Amino acid sequence: MDFKQAFEDWLSGRAYLDNNGNYRVRWSLRRSGQIAPWNLLVKRSFKSHEEFSNAAGKFKQGDVE
Repeated sequence: MDFKQAFEDWLSGRAYLDNNGNYRVRWSLRRSGQIAPWNLLVKRSFKSHEEFSNAAGKFKQGDVE
């Protein structure tokens, strides 16, 4: 698993942060989603939600592979 899927899910609006600090992904129109397969990778790699969000923005701009 790499960050590409995490960034794509986040930027598309399918991923969100729940009240327990877990990243979840909506795979359909249901209100809540399953914990993202990349949840632990992101939580271990970034100190905060803001840091992850900023990295996703750089990915969108092509600054990160």
